[in-house]
Amino acid sequence: MGFYDIIISYDNLLEKFFVVVIDFGMDNTLNDRIGQITEVLCGKSEEPGEVLMTGYDRVVATELRSNFTKDSYMKALRQIKKYISAGDVYQVNLSQRIEAR
Repeated sequence: MGFYDIIISYDNLLEKFFVVVIDFGMDNTLNDRIGQITEVLCGKSEEPGEVLMTGYDRVVATELRSNFTKDSYMKALRQIKKYISAGDVYQVNLSQRIEAR
């Protein structure tokens, strides 16, 4: 299991970044961490290994398709609950694939 102190997400509709910084008692102050992230996102950082967003062509999907129907998804959830109740597992990562056309 990994713990991450920074989460960066980008909302394509709003065209905005959202940054979550978690303080694990590190030496850097919260404002220092936010400053570092802002520099990287704005292309002002000189740190090696940085990844800059270079732009992309926006794709507009007219149809979304899932690998689950509602019934099959609910059936999978019920099965997961049974596994957890039986003590076979304590955590399950159920993924749903969405395809855009």
